[in-house]
Amino acid sequence: MPFKVVQTLEGKKYKLFTIPSGWESNNILRYPNKCISKYLKDENSTPTLDWDVIKCKVKRTDVLSYENGEKLVSEMLKHSDTEDDVDNYTQRRRSHNKSLNLNPIAQDMMGNVVLTNRNTDIASSSADLPIELNYNLVYTEDIQANSTNTSQVFSNDTTPLVQDSVSFDISKMFENQKQILDNQATILSQIYQNRQQQLDNNSAIIAQIQSLKNVQNSFIQKVSALSVQMEDAVFQITSSYNQDVQTLNSSKGHVENIPIYEKPVDSAQELDELENQLSDPNNRDCLKNRYSILCSGEENETNVTSDNGESENEINEEENTINKKKRNDSVEEHTKENKEGDVIKNISKDIAKYNSNVIIGKETSV
Repeated sequence: MPFKVVQTLEGKKYKLFTIPSGWESNNILRYPNKCISKYLKDENSTPTLDWDVIKCKVKRTDVLSYENGEKLVSEMLKHSDTEDDVDNYTQRRRSHNKSLNLNPIAQDMMGNVVLTNRNTDIASSSADLPIELNYNLVYTEDIQANSTNTSQVFSNDTTPLVQDSVSFDISKMFENQKQILDNQATILSQIYQNRQQQLDNNSAIIAQIQSLKNVQNSFIQKVSALSVQMEDAVFQITSSYNQDVQTLNSSKGHVENIPIYEKPVDSAQELDELENQLSDPNNRDCLKNRYSILCSGEENETNVTSDNGESENEINEEENTINKKKRNDSVEEHTKENKEGDVIKNISKDIAKYNSNVIIGKETSV
């Protein structure tokens, strides 16, 4: 891809450039922001979207090399081909940054680079004296007619400056940075408040859990106390159910200890049944043997007091009297049986009354 020579207007002055052909299209020049020297000498370089857009006018086309283009620029300057009488140097247009002027600093830095590059180029090439472009700082070498030495003319007044499109608005940058810091501080404050709220909520939850734990411990203690009381009550009930029946001593003529327990007579029907049982001699003898202890006349016998005030001695005396009457009675058998039946009925009534008022197991041992 060949090169082109284009002309731009920098302020009130026309400037000439040697550029690759791909940089210009329809009198619009795309110019790089950095690595300018590298891109200028590369005929295959293509513009990118971040390059500057400059209006231009094409002066020469189909230039074979960058060096030939620079020679054409030099010849055009000698013949005032820039359409004005002002000396032209290949440079980028000035930057009109009103907020911050960094031109003096850039001029000093780039001037040092140009001087270093110039010394290197002069030592390597003595035949041709090209016009070099280094970071938009241009120097020219004029060949004197009768001298082999070369002299260089610099124009400090036309040293290129920072472009208009690249503006270092430091005040705006600081303002944006301050706004970012304020936003960060606000976010951090909100995060801190949220964390503090979470800590407060956690503290409240922990307090509630502790309260529930205390209630649970109290409940467990009460349940334990109730369990002990329940076990004690069950033990007492079980022991009362399993308590053996305390019996009185049997008579001398009885072989086994028969418990003294008869169901109290609750109705006239039961009383009739009892009379029928007593009418049988065998049943009557069995009952007499069973209750003989109540009617025995043995000494050292402990008195058992019933709820109606009768003592065991009185009952024994009554039984002895009945026995004496039975032995001494010479009345007929029918009369004797009737009398004995009456006595036994009276004894049965007394025993029924006694059993209804005395709880088994609470009598004192005889």
